[in-house]
Amino acid sequence: MEQLKIATWNMSCGIPAQWSISNGIKKEKDYKKFGLVDEVIQKINQEKIDIIGIQEAVSFRNGEEYYAQIIARNTNLKYCAEFEVSDCHLLENGNIEEVILSKYPIINSQNIMFENVNLSNVGKDGKTYYLFDDGFIMADIQIKENFVIKFVTGHAPAFQVFGKVPEEYGYVYKRLEENVEKAMKENSKIFVVGDYNTEKLLELLPFMKENFRNYITGQTYFEGTAIDYILAEKSIQCLSNKKIENKSDHLLCVASFEIE
Repeated sequence: MEQLKIATWNMSCGIPAQWSISNGIKKEKDYKKFGLVDEVIQKINQEKIDIIGIQEAVSFRNGEEYYAQIIARNTNLKYCAEFEVSDCHLLENGNIEEVILSKYPIINSQNIMFENVNLSNVGKDGKTYYLFDDGFIMADIQIKENFVIKFVTGHAPAFQVFGKVPEEYGYVYKRLEENVEKAMKENSKIFVVGDYNTEKLLELLPFMKENFRNYITGQTYFEGTAIDYILAEKSIQCLSNKKIENKSDHLLCVASFEIE
């Protein structure tokens, strides 16, 4: 038996801001003054998290140290998989990344993009804003010799930011389900975490609804919605789960599991 504590956290680009495209978005120049990246490090260490999926981490175009690198340097999560998906809407010189950080070796990873349906809207500042690119990482993580799990983290497009209902775009989410179904033929020990910008993820994905359970329920986002998930294949036993308030607009979601 092995016990794993896993987590998912949309860290809002390190900027604790409630923003809207309709009002326009002002980019910040310095994330350090907000202390959110420091809080991520503190919570990972405090909670003794083994593997975390982070959405809206940031990499920099000016040579500055990436969030993933900073977090890895200051925790025991030394193994990292990163996926740059779009320009950062809240921070200058930044790109948004999806990230997996693990204390166990990440022996393989694959980056997969969701389809972008090219929504746009003009803000009060006169700028045209476009739907961000988004995607997910699928990683093989070696827990011990001859024991590898599959860990998936992702961020789905924020259709609702453009006044759309996510469920109208159910076909976009199918890319996640197709890849998870394929992975299950190779390894049944699969975790899927992330911010998928819909409260009806499992209703949209019948294969995953049949084979997975969600261990995070209730509000996870400041607007009162439940859009962050920790899904585990049904044969995996969950020991505990919780949500933790923090400076981000999303709660930190944590769950412990026992796996054979």
